[in-house]
Amino acid sequence: MKRTILFAIVCCLMQTVQAAEKTEAVPEYTITCAGIGIEGTWLVEVAIMQKKIGAGVEEHLRAAALHGVLFRGVAASAKCGGYRPIVRQDGVEEKNREFFASLFGDGAKTLRYADVVNGSVTVVRTGKKDFRITATVSVKKDDLRHLLEDNKIIEGMGDMF
Repeated sequence: MKRTILFAIVCCLMQTVQAAEKTEAVPEYTITCAGIGIEGTWLVEVAIMQKKIGAGVEEHLRAAALHGVLFRGVAASAKCGGYRPIVRQDGVEEKNREFFASLFGDGAKTLRYADVVNGSVTVVRTGKKDFRITATVSVKKDDLRHLLEDNKIIEGMGDMF
């Protein structure tokens, strides 16, 4: 009985640590469709909550946009119908944790696949030290899909036939 309880506690602690690691690179966010981009891109509106405004805000917005496009999908809005996530298999994020940590944690990589549209960033104070930061982000979904296919994280479309 003691081993079962100890095992349950260890599992809970591991999930808490994993959630903490995830939130460092990708903040809590909401993502909705912001319109139709040029061929190979999706325009999304991302909103994140932060305690401080400063350096790294655009990087967090880009990381949240990439995470949403990859794993959550993009919610529909009045501007467009929304999109399904690129990665549809369960457990891919956990299985390839190092790859995704480097993708979301490296500003140069996030800039390669997502770009904040100039003049779209808005900041609203929601509390004494809380801010809701919203921006329109252009995500290069075709390039992102090719990256995942090249690294054998998802199957290529050509592999299905």
